[in-house]
Amino acid sequence: MMKNRVLNPIRKFYRNYFIAPQYSSPLEVEQAEQTFYINYLRQGMTVFDVGANIGETSLLFSRFVGSSGVVHSFEASSSMFKKLSTVCQIANRKR
Repeated sequence: MMKNRVLNPIRKFYRNYFIAPQYSSPLEVEQAEQTFYINYLRQGMTVFDVGANIGETSLLFSRFVGSSGVVHSFEASSSMFKKLSTVCQIANRKR
């Protein structure tokens, strides 16, 4: 059951964005991502945010996984990494 709950949104995403000839709006993509996060992320999980930019999604992930979970955020750009670090400090998240 857990396997289908995780795989079905991935299958739908793959079908909609790589196989289907029509294109989705940015809003539809954002909604699909948010739905995936809500259905998959749970307290205590470990999550990786690769290409975290300033950390908006990392902060969202941290709310889902809670204090018993861990979010590892990676950003290649040194200027964006500094901003990511600042955002994490302001939000009282560990660096």
